[in-house]
Amino acid sequence: MKAGKNLKLTRCVDCNEIIPLSVYDSYPEYVYDIERDILREQKRDDRKNFEDKHQRHHLEELQVIEGSCISGGPYREPVKASYFEVTNGSEKFVIKKWRKDIYDPLTYELIPGHLAFTELMFSPQYDDIRKQFQTEVKLTDHTAEKMEHFLTVVRSVISQMNESDLETEDLYETDNPAIVYLKLNEEKVGKILEGCRTVFTPEELKKLVVFIRENNEHDGVMTALVKRQFEIKRTGSNQEIG
Repeated sequence: MKAGKNLKLTRCVDCNEIIPLSVYDSYPEYVYDIERDILREQKRDDRKNFEDKHQRHHLEELQVIEGSCISGGPYREPVKASYFEVTNGSEKFVIKKWRKDIYDPLTYELIPGHLAFTELMFSPQYDDIRKQFQTEVKLTDHTAEKMEHFLTVVRSVISQMNESDLETEDLYETDNPAIVYLKLNEEKVGKILEGCRTVFTPEELKKLVVFIRENNEHDGVMTALVKRQFEIKRTGSNQEIG
């Protein structure tokens, strides 16, 4: 999930202060001058200010762990708390990133520990499957009854999924980092087809195979929706942050 793939963070180990570093650190700010009714350029250099402030302190670079970003709100929401994992090469930390107001700069807080998922909810995309099925799968008879049987089997298979099913590269983002699309693997596809054999004809099963495979990529209707609740497990402590 998105944590800022090219984001670089520097930590002052003595003060435990974090600063994100980028090519924009020395870009000037433009402040509106009310009296003169103009935009006034104001020089700034966040990187130099940080280094000057922590001149004799121990600084270290933190590497963002790709795919670790999580939050309770969508990416487009500017005022929310997001969390992602970083490492200095020997230890792992959680970074909390937030702002209280859309005009405030982002604040970064380092928390010793790691992110852990406390609850995973797997569900099929019922309404979207039904619409797509009606459009793409042409059956000879009892279409509605067979479609409902198909949905029941899909629900049964997806309801049995667990955390081990997330150990795959077949995860795709939604607009909310707490929710992802999960591609069904061959075992799950096989179970769905097996559960439909007594109701669908051999020719209809072939159509089901095509339907499942063509809609089981990225955000296709046959991918499972996975909602993830999380907590921060602090290093050397039983304290947890939801």
